[in-house]
Amino acid sequence: AEEYTQVMQALWDNGQASYEGKYFQLDDCTAYPQPSRKIPLVCAGSSPKGLEFTARYGDYGFVNGSDTDKMAALVRKIRGMGEE
Repeated sequence: AEEYTQVMQALWDNGQASYEGKYFQLDDCTAYPQPSRKIPLVCAGSSPKGLEFTARYGDYGFVNGSDTDKMAALVRKIRGMGEE
């Protein structure tokens, strides 16, 4: 998902990208039409890796639970990870 997100964001932002990763290899790939605005990424992972992905790439993240204090702490944790 990380490589896919990097590739798609580069294509959306620039209309073209070259990329060499484990799963994706692009040589001057183009994608048109480009979006007219930034496409927000909504994440819903709650595992440590999922939270890291949300902090790194997400514009929005779903958090759930019945304890608002724990949910607020989780949001602060994701924000802190994003700042790092």
